Amino acid sequence: MIYKSEFLAECSAVETLTSKYANIWGSDLKSLPLETYKRVWASHAEDVFNLHSLRLRGAMTALHQGVYDHVTDNNMGLFLGTTSLQVCLDMQNVFERMMVLLLKSSNKLQEDVSKSIEKSIGCLERFIDPKTQEESCVQQLKDYKRYLSNYQPKSMKSIKSLLMENGLLTVDQNKILSQAWRIRNQKHANYRATSDMKFSIAGRTYVFKKGEDIGTEMDFPLIVATEIAEIGKSVVHAIESDKRYELSYASNGY
Repeated sequence: MIYKSEFLAECSAVETLTSKYANIWGSDLKSLPLETYKRVWASHAEDVFNLHSLRLRGAMTALHQGVYDHVTDNNMGLFLGTTSLQVCLDMQNVFERMMVLLLKSSNKLQEDVSKSIEKSIGCLERFIDPKTQEESCVQQLKDYKRYLSNYQPKSMKSIKSLLMENGLLTVDQNKILSQAWRIRNQKHANYRATSDMKFSIAGRTYVFKKGEDIGTEMDFPLIVATEIAEIGKSVVHAIESDKRYELSYASNGY
């Protein structure tokens, strides 16, 4: 649990660092040409850091003014922990949405998805012979083939696989994303570790024991968010700079 005193002791420094990242991405944004996915990504990364800076300032002000004095320590710890974590969760959300947008906008990536779907359908057809299987089983095959025909990768696992296959993610970047999504998966336990967790990121190691609040280390979510932002930048720049991906710019926003 993170207590009010601990939150206030660290919050100012973390907020200052968050504002610094927002300014860096804002400067990057100004240097990028209009109507590019690079600019879209920089804009959303800047927004995430700006929002977190405002969120932290608001929490600090409310705590100093005694707004939450009536709240129990347990609920206060949960609130402050999730406030600390939100920058990481927000960056994950925009990363996912950006990757889905790029997949939809790239002819090459769409072709890769189609090939993968055709391969999956072929495997199903080899295992299920309409001549020998029950009617219900044959119908399930038809339903699944219909589902696959309209499939678009949206889960982080399938998106990462596609990016890895195209050499758009390094092994280390993939590891960072996998660690980050482990954090999100703790939401069903109020962001308390459901098992012992160890994260090695940006030259530091963070260890959370089972049942421990993940938001207690206030700089940790911010570091994870900055790593996701840089990975997003790397992927977007790689795709947009390579003519093989044949990007469409009809709707390069959200």
